[in-house]
Amino acid sequence: PPRSTLFPYTTLFRSSNVMDELEKRIKEHEGLRLKPYADDKGNITIGYGHNLTDNGITTQQAELLFDDDIRTAKQEIAGKMLYFVVKLPAEKYGVLIELVFWIGIGKVLGFKKMLSALKAEDWNKAADELLDSRLGREYPTRTGELADVLRRVK
Repeated sequence: PPRSTLFPYTTLFRSSNVMDELEKRIKEHEGLRLKPYADDKGNITIGYGHNLTDNGITTQQAELLFDDDIRTAKQEIAGKMLYFVVKLPAEKYGVLIELVFWIGIGKVLGFKKMLSALKAEDWNKAADELLDSRLGREYPTRTGELADVLRRVK
């Protein structure tokens, strides 16, 4: 028999009106939650009922989140430090982006000695200040790599 008789509802879902109504109804039933929460069965859920516990996210979703987080980090830097980052070499600016991505703009602004060294274009001192921080002691491998980028002369 033809596929449409085996699955009579598949043609129904090709109609955009039906899909629009379906999506609207599901969104109303689920509600939008922008932060993870435990649903009534204890599953960690986000968005319109997306079950992270059982389903996780796709690589494509992870890439979209990543891109958005990088964009946010750049915007936060532009809003708080634009006066000096415009003069930074790209890879030094990249270190700031990674730090804001990782620990947030508020904490990065607390690295006053490192930021002062970056403004003065004293790359070695900036690297030393990063390594000599609590973050540097707690995460020596990652901060060591970032310090190496800061020290590179270009």
